[in-house]
Amino acid sequence: MSMPSWMQIGITLLIVFLLSIPAGRYLCAVVTERRTLLNPLFDRVDNAIYLLIGRRAASRPMNWRAFTFHMLATNLVMAVIIYLILVLQDRLPLNPKNFPAMEPMLAFNTAISFITNTDWQGYAGETTLSNFSQMAAITFPMFTSAATGFVVAMAFIRAFIVKDGGANLGNFYRDLIRFTTRVLLPISLVLSLFLISQGSPQTLDVEVIAHPIQGGEQGIAIGSVAALETIKHIGTNGGGFFNANAAHPFENPTPLTSLLLAVSMALLPSALVICFGEMIGNRRQACVLYGVMAAMVVMFARRQPRCSSRAARRSWRRTGSSCRRAAINRVAIWKARRPASVLPAAASLLSSRRPSRPAASTRCMTASRRSAHCPPSWA
Repeated sequence: MSMPSWMQIGITLLIVFLLSIPAGRYLCAVVTERRTLLNPLFDRVDNAIYLLIGRRAASRPMNWRAFTFHMLATNLVMAVIIYLILVLQDRLPLNPKNFPAMEPMLAFNTAISFITNTDWQGYAGETTLSNFSQMAAITFPMFTSAATGFVVAMAFIRAFIVKDGGANLGNFYRDLIRFTTRVLLPISLVLSLFLISQGSPQTLDVEVIAHPIQGGEQGIAIGSVAALETIKHIGTNGGGFFNANAAHPFENPTPLTSLLLAVSMALLPSALVICFGEMIGNRRQACVLYGVMAAMVVMFARRQPRCSSRAARRSWRRTGSSCRRAAINRVAIWKARRPASVLPAAASLLSSRRPSRPAASTRCMTASRRSAHCPPSWA
């Protein structure tokens, strides 16, 4: 690996380290319910949610059995709701492309996958899911699954410091709500606005019409991309709005967003280690864990395969290529008619949908015939 590559890795890890310390202390303040500057705002939001679920349910202490039961029951209910949204997609609003309902087994797999933070996708989002499904069945569980993992970790940490035999490991609902409203939502809002400023779409429109140089029209899928992309990384989720995930230029339009998303993925896991040290009152324990994690990151970074120069030169032609970032000078060669509310990525030559009248060089790019029938420049 070249020296500039190591410098990029080092700068990214340094940013994560510097941000994780205040973030970890803030997480500790949220969990232990210490006063923060945001309390006057979020206390009102939390109290309104407590009224909906019942103040008693959100305030009583839970041992490990009660905590586990409420965690599993709550996520089961959410998984059923997600499943119903997917299988009834054709009857729900915000579906201007009239996408059909998802096949029941695929919907079941998707619901289980996203509610458990696995986020395995067996579909192409831009050609399968409506805007409502993307928001309610995909983005929503990205918040709840990340929050569930966090509150279970908090209950585990409390087991080290409680003196009542584990009779009070916290309250699942209270921790879930506080982590969502005071950590995930504020960070996601700020990062979403930044992604929009860099070119990620955030709209209820489903496509813009482009006119490629070979003629015809090309519909390029858009939607609520920025909102999904931010929680996907902050909550260490997977998947994406598009089939190519973060390799798609609408999900990750600039080198600056690449850095931001990489930092986002590592921020909360790193901050959780700092939070652990603060909660148990032993920062040395946190330093040891942090050092082990950093060593593992560096060790695995050395083993990552490198893209060949030929693959890097061709990567801009293939949506989803792992070498996509090697191609820096990506230019749009089409002009689009688009509503003023859409902020398209500057590097939007790539699209997950084919033009209505592709050129011969484009038609030959099918995976099964690329080597035999394509000109040398495309082979």
